[in-house]
Amino acid sequence: MVWNPELDLELTRLRDGGLSFGKISKLMGVSRSAAIGRFQRLNGKLFPSQIARQKQINASKRLLAARREREQRLITKLKAEIAAGNRRNRAVKEAYEAGATVSAIGRALGVTPQRVQQIAAAQGAKRKMSKTHGSIIRAAAACRESQIS
Repeated sequence: MVWNPELDLELTRLRDGGLSFGKISKLMGVSRSAAIGRFQRLNGKLFPSQIARQKQINASKRLLAARREREQRLITKLKAEIAAGNRRNRAVKEAYEAGATVSAIGRALGVTPQRVQQIAAAQGAKRKMSKTHGSIIRAAAACRESQIS
């Protein structure tokens, strides 16, 4: 059964009418636990699992925002170096090694991410992974998952 506004109103009306959750569950054709849980959620109660999940999502969003801001600074620096007359390939290598994604570098230069990888490889670039790299990957996955559900 999927809860909808009509069922929520019926649940609230029956509970306000003084019926027990056992009687409500029989009338509505749901389990007693489902009726209790839905009623508590309608009244704003947050369960520990919901609180933990929200904390995880918020932390993920903060990590991703910090990553995007850092990447934007790297791309700005990349563009400034190229505008100052530095060699494009060397600037790409430095941005890549500093942690900018190949997609972001490619968008900034108007080339494909594959071309950025080729340039970085030709320059001998080595990606330096930060300690938080795994956290950022997990954060991105959690944010995508929260947007889907």
